[in-house]
Amino acid sequence: MHTTATPQQQSWARAVCASEGLGPLLSLRPVPGGYLHQMLRLDTASGSYALKLLNPLILRRPGALQNFEEAERLERLLEKAGLPIVPALEREGQKRRSCQGKAFYLFPWVQGAALPPSQVTEAHSQIMGGLLARLHSLERREGPAPSPSPIAWEPYLPLLREQCPSLAQPFASLLPALEELTQSAQAAAPQIPPVQCLCNGDMDCKNVLWQGLAPRVIDLECLCLDNPYPQLFSLLLEWSGPDWSPGLMAAFLRAYRADGGLLPSRWEPLYYANTNMLGWLEYNLKRALGLESSGETERSLGVSQSKSTLAWLRRYCGRREALLSFLNSL
Repeated sequence: MHTTATPQQQSWARAVCASEGLGPLLSLRPVPGGYLHQMLRLDTASGSYALKLLNPLILRRPGALQNFEEAERLERLLEKAGLPIVPALEREGQKRRSCQGKAFYLFPWVQGAALPPSQVTEAHSQIMGGLLARLHSLERREGPAPSPSPIAWEPYLPLLREQCPSLAQPFASLLPALEELTQSAQAAAPQIPPVQCLCNGDMDCKNVLWQGLAPRVIDLECLCLDNPYPQLFSLLLEWSGPDWSPGLMAAFLRAYRADGGLLPSRWEPLYYANTNMLGWLEYNLKRALGLESSGETERSLGVSQSKSTLAWLRRYCGRREALLSFLNSL
């Protein structure tokens, strides 16, 4: 990402400042780290703000606008419950607004730093386990078991060989494992208890800002009502460090249970139903191939994210027995 704002970004940000009544724009700079949308820091006469420019390709997906509206409704519930989040600013009852045909969210600028997984401690893991339990306690009800979407992986291989040779070999070597994980997810889903509650599948390390041991959760567009068990497993791994430390996992689960979270009786179905990274891989393969991207910057991001996700999935398959053995021993 560019470290300085482009003239087009400058012009658009000034228009946003005018439409939002923020006063003159004093400075503007891109904020690195976003994988889907663009984030800019605005320093204005009235204060500092984070401006999230929403990806137009995401907005055009079927059901996308309804998903954003539901996330906004649930974000208000988290605000009312006093959870440590950074909610979007509202104007005339609207969180998501547009300027010159571009949709955006506006946030107050919050000081804090996201932790790389290597810097997560037992204290961080314990705090996040408790926070996830509080989140899952909101609007808990009976609901359907997860229903993962099947993914056809093999058609991507010839496309990668032709258009993205750097991805073709690592993808081909993992293809049998990807097909096995996808099939196993279909079989595992009915074994997961049919519960539904408020979930945030994007509450990973990059989306939590810390001031000491005080967290603030950002990027809440993925809030939804869903089955909590696959999310529990996914975030358990996220907050247990790059090597999935048993100590960090135990701290997370102790806090989750102490704050009212429901633990599964068996972990195997959750291992196989953990399809977040499969979906993320498919999306980034499409970006890398130009099937779902708006330019070379996004295609490059798709390539880099595909490589890192393939590496993650390779390690995930290799650690299956160790992970399940430890979790079942708790």
